[in-house]
Amino acid sequence: MAWNPPTLFVFLLPLAWLSFPQAKFVWLSINLIFVIVSSLMLANTFNAPKNTRLFPVLLVFALVFPPVVSGFYMGQVTFLVLLGLIAAVWLIKKDWWFGAGMALILTTIKPHLMILSMTYLLIFMVQKRKYKGLAGLFFSGLVCI
Repeated sequence: MAWNPPTLFVFLLPLAWLSFPQAKFVWLSINLIFVIVSSLMLANTFNAPKNTRLFPVLLVFALVFPPVVSGFYMGQVTFLVLLGLIAAVWLIKKDWWFGAGMALILTTIKPHLMILSMTYLLIFMVQKRKYKGLAGLFFSGLVCI
């Protein structure tokens, strides 16, 4: 039996309206999109060179990385966590603290994996006095409940 927090069901519930084979295909497609978007956000966060020939290499590397391939095969939800963490860092860099807090709700899906990173980001928000980030996390938590 899987023990998941309620925030996960908000993201998986729409798949329940589909048949299992359809839901499996849609979930794989969504995971592919999550990995591609996360890779591009990560490249943008660390100011990757603007060489457009580098991006296809980056995407191919991200998609054929063995843990990513096994995650696709098993239909893991950890790609939601990946997207949430990278989106939060990306939004903090863009100085959109409320959105960063909202993105952190995705990291609550697997809290045992994110305990150190999420704690660091929350302490960082308090240290910088960016309480909008905490408000975003609280707001998205209320929406999920």
